[in-house]
Amino acid sequence: MKKKAIRVFQSLLRGPATVREIANEVGLSYPAAAVTIKDLIKEGLCERKNGQVVIRHSAKAQALIKVLSRYRGEELLGGNREKVLGAITSPKTVKEIAGLTRLSEQTVYRLLRELKGMLAVGFDGKKYFLRDEDLKAFLEQKLMDARTAGEETGVVILHSNGFTLKRAPKGARTRGAPTAFSRFAEYGVDYGAENRDFFIDPPREVGLEEILVHALLASENSLDRTMCAVLYLKNRGRIDLARTRRLARTLGILDRWLDLESLCRGAPLRRPEDFLPWQEFVEKAAVYGVEVSPPGGLEEVYGVFQRVGEKIKRKISAYCFGGTTLMLAGLKERTKDIDLAVERAEDFQEISGALGELGYRSRASAPAGEPEPSDVLVHPELPRIDLFTGRICRALGITRSMRESARKSCFGNLEVNFLPLEAVLLLKAVTGREGDLSDMEAIIRSKIDWRLFERIYWEEIESVGGQFCFTLLEALEILQERTQARIPALRRVFRHCLEEGVRLAVEMGARSVPELKRYLDFPEMTLRRAVMSLARGGKIRLIRRGRRLELLPA
Repeated sequence: MKKKAIRVFQSLLRGPATVREIANEVGLSYPAAAVTIKDLIKEGLCERKNGQVVIRHSAKAQALIKVLSRYRGEELLGGNREKVLGAITSPKTVKEIAGLTRLSEQTVYRLLRELKGMLAVGFDGKKYFLRDEDLKAFLEQKLMDARTAGEETGVVILHSNGFTLKRAPKGARTRGAPTAFSRFAEYGVDYGAENRDFFIDPPREVGLEEILVHALLASENSLDRTMCAVLYLKNRGRIDLARTRRLARTLGILDRWLDLESLCRGAPLRRPEDFLPWQEFVEKAAVYGVEVSPPGGLEEVYGVFQRVGEKIKRKISAYCFGGTTLMLAGLKERTKDIDLAVERAEDFQEISGALGELGYRSRASAPAGEPEPSDVLVHPELPRIDLFTGRICRALGITRSMRESARKSCFGNLEVNFLPLEAVLLLKAVTGREGDLSDMEAIIRSKIDWRLFERIYWEEIESVGGQFCFTLLEALEILQERTQARIPALRRVFRHCLEEGVRLAVEMGARSVPELKRYLDFPEMTLRRAVMSLARGGKIRLIRRGRRLELLPA
């Protein structure tokens, strides 16, 4: 890299800036700064956004950030040093390096001595190699991008880490399978492919979740991102939300995806400038037959409860959670739906009947005869109601600690128990519905009682079993990463997930610690500790076979 490109990139580590601000900070003229920024954008390391230059959320840019945190960038990558480093992404002799770089062997020796002094390069007695994995990742992706750009005219690399996401002029010949906006028309939204195509290379089948996340990553402006939201709403029933979030997190755009979810719910956005204003979003959605309505406020929710309480003929206790609870805590202004749970099927039927009299209609009722019926009830003017019996979303139930810590309010014959935030956090983590991560982030920041959270967690484990712990662990890890807050329960949830994973692996046939490693990617000593803990608790059995221990299900 040119030294001034390194200086410009390093200046952007402090945050977005205009070309003029960058020029002043790094001591370049305005034209020189503009040309350097153009080169960085072409390399896929930066992008323009809202009149400023920002570092891209690409694997190559993130690898370079890590490299620059450990080395002096101008010394490491300046001049011919980058040529030499690029030649040894796999180990090479001096003669091989000289042949690849077209430098003299004397020059190669000198540069290698300098790089060894920086601890960037090692020598095994025969060949030189890269010591730093992040440096290797950056150089490999740079070489891959250069190779692709040289072969395919007009192609822009949007992502390269495990696969390449490319944008090409309409009709251009390029390798790969269509994705992103090139596939929108198949799912009812004919947008984004008029003069451009998008491909994933190597070519493979891509699902709707990948198409959506690739489009969000490839979006060039607020209209593109808003149309991603329209595609999501148009196909909401077909999309695996948890998988979509994982994909967005892997590609470094989880914040952008969560803003998209918030837009769809009418909730505040972290970066509202990334999307069209609300009314324009509603109009765009209507063009494709998607109806979008703003969420309701607390008065509206209480009004629904009061009208239901006047309709039902006897006292019924219901448990309220979700957005309504966050509104009560001052963490949210509006909600699109009311989440209610009852413990008996007859209570469900009576509340459902009362809602029907108020003009609600069933949209997703459970099959007749279901012992724990549930339904989604919609009204043209009032908030949607998600009504459950027993287990919520077929996952978790109402525990003793939830009942004891709930706040009660009476609306006629309807007694509503508003569950504590600690319970709402657990329910949202496990059910994984749209917008839940944003709500969970607000709960985390509000300083909840983690001891109560853990009591509810272990009560659920005892009641419904432990496999939901993996979903919870993933959600808590994302939250800690996003909020930078310490989550006291995370360590114990992790330990429980590890032990649950070992128990399941033993049930699936693992009979020794080495065999466990086929299922679980953990150090052997960590797995041995988990095995001994499970054996002491009677959850697995240990049988000695000569000099080794055999693991057996309890």
